[in-house]
Amino acid sequence: MAFRTALLSAAAALPLLTAGAFAQDTTDTPRRGAVGTILDEIVIAATKKREVENVQRVPIAVSAFGADQLDALNFKDLSSISGLIPNVTLREIGTFKGVAAFNIRGLGTLNSIPSIDPSIGAFVDGVYYGINAGVMFDNFDIESIEVLRGPQGILFGRNVIGGAVIVNTTRPTEDFRAKFQGQVNNGFRGTGVDYTFSGVVSGPLTDRLRGKVAVYYNKDEGWFKNIADGDKFGESETKLFRAALEWDATESLEILARFEHGQQDGEGTAAQSHRNGSGVLGLNFDRDTYDFSINNRGEQYSEWNQVIVEANQQVGFGNGVITNIFGWRQYRQAACLDIDATPANLFNSSCIEDGGIGPEIPFDEPLNDQDQISNELRYAGTFGPVDLTTGLFYFGQDIIYSENRSLFGGAVRQSGGGIQEHHVFGAFVNSDWNATEKLTLNGGIRFTKEWKEARIASLEAPKPGATPTGFCLIAQGTCPFDFEDSDSWSNVDYRFGFQYQWLEELMTYFHWSTGFRSGGYNLRNADPTDIPGPSDEESISNFEIGFKSELLDGIQLNVAAFRMKAEDLQRAVLAVGPTGPVQRIANTAEAIIRGVEADARISILDNLAFIGSVGYLDAEYQEVLFDLTGDGIVDGADLALPLPNAPELTTSASIIYDLDLGNTGLISSRVTFSHRDITFGTNTDSVIPSQDTLDFNVSYTPGLSDNFQFSIFGRNVTNDVIFTSDTQLPAILGSTYSTMAKGRIIGLEATVNY
Repeated sequence: MAFRTALLSAAAALPLLTAGAFAQDTTDTPRRGAVGTILDEIVIAATKKREVENVQRVPIAVSAFGADQLDALNFKDLSSISGLIPNVTLREIGTFKGVAAFNIRGLGTLNSIPSIDPSIGAFVDGVYYGINAGVMFDNFDIESIEVLRGPQGILFGRNVIGGAVIVNTTRPTEDFRAKFQGQVNNGFRGTGVDYTFSGVVSGPLTDRLRGKVAVYYNKDEGWFKNIADGDKFGESETKLFRAALEWDATESLEILARFEHGQQDGEGTAAQSHRNGSGVLGLNFDRDTYDFSINNRGEQYSEWNQVIVEANQQVGFGNGVITNIFGWRQYRQAACLDIDATPANLFNSSCIEDGGIGPEIPFDEPLNDQDQISNELRYAGTFGPVDLTTGLFYFGQDIIYSENRSLFGGAVRQSGGGIQEHHVFGAFVNSDWNATEKLTLNGGIRFTKEWKEARIASLEAPKPGATPTGFCLIAQGTCPFDFEDSDSWSNVDYRFGFQYQWLEELMTYFHWSTGFRSGGYNLRNADPTDIPGPSDEESISNFEIGFKSELLDGIQLNVAAFRMKAEDLQRAVLAVGPTGPVQRIANTAEAIIRGVEADARISILDNLAFIGSVGYLDAEYQEVLFDLTGDGIVDGADLALPLPNAPELTTSASIIYDLDLGNTGLISSRVTFSHRDITFGTNTDSVIPSQDTLDFNVSYTPGLSDNFQFSIFGRNVTNDVIFTSDTQLPAILGSTYSTMAKGRIIGLEATVNY
């Protein structure tokens, strides 16, 4: 009934929205369909050259989406485009809202410990995010998204061994523009409705000053249903505010300042309890259903602020540009979770007392407390046949991490965490030499110096205040540290290759590139007998060959093949301790990852198009240095294990169709199917099942302009159960903690452009 009411309300509002749009508009823009939009030429800024480049001329494997393409795909968040990109998975980790678990070419980080550096770098408006938290909230006001596959160490530095995800928000516009959007959706399973409203207003303030204001609000009443109380579950509220000013200070100097504030507040995570790999039986819910039962509904809260200032100075030297990007970000997160995924009150983390769930745990103590600052100063110019980009980089962050655990109804209390200070300095040079009209040689080098200091209070170490262990607060200094250490690392990355432009529509490229993932410390040390670091750096060497083509009219085909060697492979090895899961961060192995990936865009007719992708991975250990099976020895059983986060096959196929109704309007439609093979987690028994999803979107644009659009969409319409993690628990705490993402969603959306 609530969803029906919401649909009727949205429908009733459409005439008013349409009238407002046409009343304000004096120069209607030409109407465009989804087919033309999807097949548009795409330019990217990821190469950091003086000017943006056509993605088909860039000698790296990259998938890019502009604002119009994202609208045509009914973009919700990064997971909305994940299935369209070969060998890529972009999703939440499942345990904590907003924490990314990105995976590219079998390399990814599947844990939420903030001191463990990611394998895939996330960059927003040119600023690197130092932790995975706060990356996966709903996105809007997006100008472009670029997903780079393979090591990107020269231009982007550390922690991009698998690739980089680059998100650019919109800039203030030269003329007045406004965009308002409303959306309502539901899973049609007797649970709550999800509402979203957003608006962006942009335009000139003076002859030299432009401004933008963007607001976003989402209210989710809960998609899931909790069997324990029979009520809907997953309620959350998200608010986001952005402002930007762009100033033409002089004829050659442009300064762009951006501010963002956001907060999210909601319930905990939905998780099933299954028979674990050791045969321990929990509630054993069917993996083909979304059934689950927990007594602690939990709570999650995040709040962040960030400021980004970008300055671009045009200079005569090399007809170049000097760019400086300064970024500051502050992120706070608190969470309360039912880790045993049962109504038995066996394992709760960071919770407050609620209805007899357990003893009080200070929820106002942030789980994550991160402050970061960064600055990149670079120059890009051209000297005859040579394009040169060079720069300096600094990044620093302070992390405070706290975790409190209540076991067996409060009979056992664990508390700990840690503090880490972190500094990075880098210098890089990258160049392209156009040796002939067709042959270009590519090369680059980057030097990085890094320093970390950590103070850690192990979770099972004795704490004051209770018996046998009690709660303490890291930020207030009441947790005694049982480990303190510091270390530094120096690293040099290289990239050499070439590209050959056989024809204007056909380019071949080859390169050898290296990258590294930072060593560091484990702030979630649940075993005081274990030394929580430092782990050594993980290094990657990648050989890649590929081609990009537009040989036939309306057919674009890109193919890449690669071989990556990983040394000192970092992994969070999940062990099952006597009173809870223990994550040990270790350099575990050497591995080889081979793969092939292809993506195509085909114009079948003027109003009919196909886009598709396929990725294949062959990942195996070459040498194992650590006991991965937990049997106390390192042997062939460890060597035979599958690599975590490396699905063998990922595929997608989309059909886009436009139906022109003349003066009546335009209907654009899309159907997308995507598949991801089974993946293995950080424990030998952790398995995330294969995933098959079917999405659709049908949009109606009335009249002859793009001022107004009405859409109906569906995501995962077959309601395939999507698991995001599978944590093995000890027998006395249940069986597994297997978190789930939403299933089927059907919704309506209305968009007004001025």
